[in-house]
Amino acid sequence: MKKVAFTFVALVYAFLSHSQSWTQSSDLPGLGRRGAVSLSINGMIYVGGGLDSAGVLLSDFYKFDPATNAWTRKADLPVNLGGSACFTVNGKGYLASGASGIGNVISNVYQYDPALDQWTAKASFPGTARENSYGFAIGDTGYIFGGYGGSELNDLWAYNTVTNTWTQKASMPSSVRSTISGFVINNIAYTGLGEYNSSANYASDMGAYNAGTNTWTVIAQFPGHLRSGQICFTIGHFGYLGLGDYDSAGVNVYLSDIYQYDPNHNSWSRAGNFPGPGTSTAVGQNVGDIIYVGMGSNSSGFKTDWWRYIYHVGITMNPGQTVCSGSKLILNPIVSGAIAPVKYQWTSTGN
Repeated sequence: MKKVAFTFVALVYAFLSHSQSWTQSSDLPGLGRRGAVSLSINGMIYVGGGLDSAGVLLSDFYKFDPATNAWTRKADLPVNLGGSACFTVNGKGYLASGASGIGNVISNVYQYDPALDQWTAKASFPGTARENSYGFAIGDTGYIFGGYGGSELNDLWAYNTVTNTWTQKASMPSSVRSTISGFVINNIAYTGLGEYNSSANYASDMGAYNAGTNTWTVIAQFPGHLRSGQICFTIGHFGYLGLGDYDSAGVNVYLSDIYQYDPNHNSWSRAGNFPGPGTSTAVGQNVGDIIYVGMGSNSSGFKTDWWRYIYHVGITMNPGQTVCSGSKLILNPIVSGAIAPVKYQWTSTGN
């Protein structure tokens, strides 16, 4: 009987005791930027706008196709824009508020239809115009939380994409904050950290928002260094937070560490590092089980790089060991640290 080798490939942003694989993808063809807008729609990633090294807000917009590892220029943003709340609902992307120039924040809301490559103005955001807020979606509803609009904020607003209307929701019952991000797991949004009092003051708490009950819950405190400008994303039933920067005696310190949050145990654990120097206000998006991270800025300047992450575990089964029963796959011993969703692939290594 042949000895069967199993290659268990989990395409996740996990950094446990198994092999890790960062691969650099094609750089963004435009200028380096920080605070770019980004959307993941129907298996494609869209990135544009943001602030360039000359302090100019941009309007160019690009589509990244993971299958071809190629960028395509798309219809420009309706205005120069950066630091917007971004979310995707039912195959369309939305950008809410943001900066259209230095010191100029706007209340505009735009919908992007990738099928038509077309932008449409929607109902303006009725709250304080802001930049560097956190945008997320739950069901048919988009949300915008926190940000900076003359001062830091902690209010939460919901946008009904069907009725094109806005409703204010419960504010996060803790410090105001900006330059933030978050992740959604099982229709619960998690967010926190960020800066307040305009600079060099960093919030330490993290909260979970339940849209069904319109309530916030404090979760386990983040164990890493306090920061702003972090990226976040979700894989399976786990959330991830990493990168960003903090001010140390007037000098920006850029971070590359990444942490995993487990909502079932309300706990954080280290999950490795982004390759290369630390980066702040980058883009982090996933297409299915593959994560893409790039752009942003650090002490070397404004970046155009674009990376993907794949996680691998190898398992060898003994001759004669049962590995399949009907449609079920049996792995014994069980691999610790496996994170759903996972993909399995067969290979044979001989007799």
